[in-house]
Amino acid sequence: MKNTNLLKVINTYLFTKDLKRLWHFYLFTLIFSTWLELVLMLKYRPQLLNVDLLLVILLGLLPLYAFSIYCIKYHAIEKKRPYWILPFIFILIFMQLTDNPNPIKYPEAHPFINFIADNIALLIFAVPLRIMLIIRNKK
Repeated sequence: MKNTNLLKVINTYLFTKDLKRLWHFYLFTLIFSTWLELVLMLKYRPQLLNVDLLLVILLGLLPLYAFSIYCIKYHAIEKKRPYWILPFIFILIFMQLTDNPNPIKYPEAHPFINFIADNIALLIFAVPLRIMLIIRNKK
């Protein structure tokens, strides 16, 4: 069995020009980031897992994911409208620049897990941007 480097795999997916492959990588990133946050919460902050967090996920995160899927898959990829990705990217920029009064950190977790949890938002930002650039350059 071949030993593969995680960063090399991410680079091959991120720098591909195949829209279907990029789209699947984006969906994997969304699902993995949600799963990772929930698992880290369950393991390191179980006192924060309550109905309020569930409502935040159901009313905040899932509609944002649905909006991104609508913009990216339907308008950008299928209809060849690359600039429909910009509203989602602007929402992500706004969320990153808005100061969070209650940041959730996991100091007990392995540093690599913390690195992934902290930087997966960059992939969620970079992949739609890459999709937009590929569609724009194909026109």
